Amino acid sequence: MHDLRMTVPAIGCAAQKRASSRLLVCVLAGICLMALLPRAWAAETDAELHFEVADGLVAHARVLEDGGIEVRTNRGMQPQRLPAASDEEGRSRLDHGDYNFDGYQDLVSRASAGQVNEAVVVNVYDPAQGMFRELVAPTDTPANCEGFWSLLADEASRTLTSSCRGGPMWYSDVY
Repeated sequence: MHDLRMTVPAIGCAAQKRASSRLLVCVLAGICLMALLPRAWAAETDAELHFEVADGLVAHARVLEDGGIEVRTNRGMQPQRLPAASDEEGRSRLDHGDYNFDGYQDLVSRASAGQVNEAVVVNVYDPAQGMFRELVAPTDTPANCEGFWSLLADEASRTLTSSCRGGPMWYSDVY
């Protein structure tokens, strides 16, 4: 049987300690970087969003420190300040989709509210004005959930479904 210890060059005790210390520092630095990267990626993907509203019309939206949204398009529009859903710490997740079924992508912000609910604010693109405006939940009909919660758009039926939980019950409103 071959003794592997014979094939490893002998180095002094002090040199071994320095090499071990360097390795430990590198491993710890790598762990710290890996822990920070998902947060940096999440902050970039959640706090800023670039999307195509329509052919040739691109929007850039970002969450502001006070929890609002600033959005501008590539058509020279001045920055527009919009309302957003935000959690207790002012965080918001940005997304887009066609929520009024007009063929234009709308800007959506989402934020956790409690353990299971998700507040949603939709800002629809108004092509006549060249701006976004808030889509408000109808108030002329009885609703279980005030506002939009965990909102889903169903293009096939052209409906929006808002779902919220209160106590042990789940509620849904279909618009």
